Amino acid sequence: MPLTIIIIALVLVLLIIAFKSIRIVQQGHKAAVQSFGRYVGELGPGLHFVTPIIRNIAYVVDMRQRSLDLDPQEIITKDNVNLTIDASAKYHVDNLEEYLYGNTNPEGLLLLDIQNELRDIIGTMTMAEILGGTNKINTDLNQRVFGKTDSYGVTIDRVNIGEVIPPQSIVEAMNKQMDTRTQNNKLLADARAHAEKIAIDTQATVAQLTAINNALNESNLNAAALEYLAIDAKKALAEGPNNTVVLM
Repeated sequence: MPLTIIIIALVLVLLIIAFKSIRIVQQGHKAAVQSFGRYVGELGPGLHFVTPIIRNIAYVVDMRQRSLDLDPQEIITKDNVNLTIDASAKYHVDNLEEYLYGNTNPEGLLLLDIQNELRDIIGTMTMAEILGGTNKINTDLNQRVFGKTDSYGVTIDRVNIGEVIPPQSIVEAMNKQMDTRTQNNKLLADARAHAEKIAIDTQATVAQLTAINNALNESNLNAAALEYLAIDAKKALAEGPNNTVVLM
């Protein structure tokens, strides 16, 4: 009886160990295998049997693309303007061993590299160049950081700067300049409209005077009567709303 119990207990223990030795790694992940604290390999997605006691799965890492946000920071431009700029990065783990055992904080090191390279780029540009050249900045930044993160076990897929915020004093000056430009454009539009109205009124007056002169010339009135009627007509036109008079 005691021997039977011992056998049953051993079988149960073996079953438990065997059950715990069967591990499933999900799609998009990899597992780091250790043997007595030493990294010995990795397991991809699927069903695996890990030798009990001798080996164990120490970490399971998501290998899919991730995003990382860089907090807004003040950076001095070439023309000594303090701009507040943020950035974001997309990256993925491509070397499990380097990512887990090559450093203690791969994301922190990645952020530090982006910050340093962004400061170097912004420091060589003026504020006007930066506000109108975000695409160029993104291109330069990606070229600089690509390949620098190999020792972290990650690859940067894309880095983009976000919002570029000038100092409040410059924002107020830019808004004031925009308001002035808007007012000037309105005044110019009003002046053009007024000039066009005058031109139209003048053309109408000329047409009326021409018609009157033609009518008078074709009549049988004597010279004195014609002159009197012409002066009277021109006087009436001058007193009208279109007070531009052209003597023919």
